[in-house]
Amino acid sequence: MDGSADYDPSVANRFNRKVYQYRNAGYTNQYKHNKAEENETVDWKNLTPGQQKELALFAANLINQIRRQTGGTPVKVIANSLAFGNKFIKEGYNDPNWDVFGSNMYSGKRRNNDYRNSLNVLSTENVGGSLQSWTVMNDGSLTKAPIPTQTMDSLKETIYNTVRSMMFADGTSGWGHAANFTSYGSELNNLTLGFDKYGYTHFVFFEADEGNENLTDNPYTIPSNTDLIVELNNAKQNQSAKQTTANDAKSANDKAQAALNDATTQLASAESALNQSKTAQESAQQAINNMSADLKTKQQAVAKAAQELNDAKTALSKAQTSLFVQEARVSSAKQNNLLPMLRRQLMMLMPMQRK
Repeated sequence: MDGSADYDPSVANRFNRKVYQYRNAGYTNQYKHNKAEENETVDWKNLTPGQQKELALFAANLINQIRRQTGGTPVKVIANSLAFGNKFIKEGYNDPNWDVFGSNMYSGKRRNNDYRNSLNVLSTENVGGSLQSWTVMNDGSLTKAPIPTQTMDSLKETIYNTVRSMMFADGTSGWGHAANFTSYGSELNNLTLGFDKYGYTHFVFFEADEGNENLTDNPYTIPSNTDLIVELNNAKQNQSAKQTTANDAKSANDKAQAALNDATTQLASAESALNQSKTAQESAQQAINNMSADLKTKQQAVAKAAQELNDAKTALSKAQTSLFVQEARVSSAKQNNLLPMLRRQLMMLMPMQRK
């Protein structure tokens, strides 16, 4: 919902021409994601003071980048203004169930100007659908889609895209949103930001007067775009140095890994050769054992044959001795006419000699 209560075509036309000077540049810009914040889950219905401050400063930095280029007064954010924003959203929207856009985007109640005017604070407001989206049904009607879990990164992206859309695609609203962001036609430079229970973003710009000076006391420091660029460049340099270190470490690791792989391959080859040598040794030992067993068997056979030879020699010697005795007796018998009897005895001994 735009921040202009009374639409003035001439003002809208002048602003239309001015905004179109920045439109092309605006749409070439894209939100830059933050990996750490992508892992920071946030309960968008119950933001902590720290989270609300961070989001408000993020939005203020975006708006001030716009205002510096258009000559507007920079916005500021303080703790009391954030508390004012929480009260504004709670009493103006959440408690009375004030749905700005409604179930189908076009059936809502629009901004709660009656409540805003009752505060006696000079203010204006931009309301964006932001976290809420609508789904086209089969019959062509629109219905609200569930809002997914949010992170700090996704909330900042939502704020970024809402600001960009209100700045460069706001013709149907008479450029009222863009006028509030640039402070065109007003000098409201105090900002508060928050989400209502429907997921809509409220950018509330207000001015302090004698009755609400505490809303502007001790403003937070909003990082300038220049500071952010310097910080980004420093981060890039640090990242480059870290990347170089990482690359060197990776190269050293790759070399060490290659050396380890070579050593592992050589070890495997050595183990294979050792196993082959063990196998050959076992085969040779078995052959030796087989030969030793055969030799032992042959040695036993030789010993047996030698024993048998000795036994034969002994028997032969005994036979020869007996023969010599008989021959002596024959000779004696011839002399004493005992030859016939000796022949009989000799015939009895002949078989023993044959043995």
